[in-house]
Amino acid sequence: MFALAFALAIQLATQAPLPSASSYAWMSPQSFGFEIGMPRPEIEAKIARAGWKSLPGKYPRQLVVHYSDTKTVMLLFVDDKLQSARFELVDFIPIVRAAYEERVVAIEQELCYEGVKQKGDREVLLFSRESPNVMVVLSTLSNDDFGRQGLGFLAIRWFDPSAEKITD
Repeated sequence: MFALAFALAIQLATQAPLPSASSYAWMSPQSFGFEIGMPRPEIEAKIARAGWKSLPGKYPRQLVVHYSDTKTVMLLFVDDKLQSARFELVDFIPIVRAAYEERVVAIEQELCYEGVKQKGDREVLLFSRESPNVMVVLSTLSNDDFGRQGLGFLAIRWFDPSAEKITD
């Protein structure tokens, strides 16, 4: 009996880690091994090692990673350091709502405080007590192009509020 338990313990210890219980945990810099303020070359090396392809963004200081057909990561750099990481999910409205609910709870647990709801037609939460700040934007309106197709949009942006704005 002891030998069987020992063999099982060895097998479990040598197996690859179990996947995250959350299918939305990717919407955090930590899931990619990124930290706000990390040097761009280090982030580009992590992206390359993971086998993801990155493309230039709208501005020279942006880098876009298409994580899957419905998932995108937008990285912004100031002085070659990560200033902002925005995680975007476009999917059917129930999936996007589930991701929103899960990620808000996870962010509140990580930061140890609740976000402040902003005014507007979209659900926007801002976590701004300490750096990095986090902004969560949910759009599940049925009167826009996405909504008419049954699609919703979730963006979670982790950022350093003290860095200069991207204008070029």
